[in-house]
Amino acid sequence: MPYTCTRRILLNDVDAAGVVFFARLVAIAHEAYELALADAGLSLAKLIHDRGHLLPLVHSESDFKHPLRHGEDVHITVRCARIGSSSYTIAIDLAIPGKGQSVLAASMKQIHACVDRDLGESVPLPPEIRSGLEKLSGGPEVRKSGSLVEPEANP
Repeated sequence: MPYTCTRRILLNDVDAAGVVFFARLVAIAHEAYELALADAGLSLAKLIHDRGHLLPLVHSESDFKHPLRHGEDVHITVRCARIGSSSYTIAIDLAIPGKGQSVLAASMKQIHACVDRDLGESVPLPPEIRSGLEKLSGGPEVRKSGSLVEPEANP
């Protein structure tokens, strides 16, 4: 099932207009992706250093629908949309919570390949990676929630 977390938009995330800029939005999404993998039992550090598997981003698409501003909380949902033989697709939605209904601020699709660190070549997804990704697949139900940045007591 998809992973969700909440993150506060910080000053270093925004441009002079107070709006999150593209590179930071991608970085925020990647933070949530790493947490989602860890929650599914996949440590990127162990995969890279102990197992020799790299999972580079080979394709990325983003649709920006609503600005995210300094001080706002954003709910991030990460799910595995597709698992292939040597690659997988991650879908990430960033939404501003609202009373009644949240507002979708951005949606991203990222395709990652499995690469052998020493050979530098694409290889089939090992069973432990495939199993972790399967935990992130599925419908709209949420398995676990976390927080990247603790909310202030009185924003």
